[in-house]
Amino acid sequence: MLTFSTRRRVQQDGIAFQGQRYFDVALAEYVGEDVVVRYDPSNREEIAVYVPDLPLANALEDVRERFVCRARCWEVGREGRVVGEVVEVRARRREVLRRE
Repeated sequence: MLTFSTRRRVQQDGIAFQGQRYFDVALAEYVGEDVVVRYDPSNREEIAVYVPDLPLANALEDVRERFVCRARCWEVGREGRVVGEVVEVRARRREVLRRE
């Protein structure tokens, strides 16, 4: 159960958290943005990443969050990702933001 949460800014190489680096391709859409990180202190292998769901947050008193991904620790899992895949996801995100 993910009982603890904190805010972090997504960098190009993922999220720095408790001396480790966490990454998932889905984070490429949120580079430079603040996200909510939820974690289990007994499991440092992965973190859950959420973003505020602004349309819901504006309609309700309390802020709702939308799940983005489970980011894995580079040092633990070292999942190799193709750079082109990250570039493609970021390009799609920029296009969506441009249209908005």
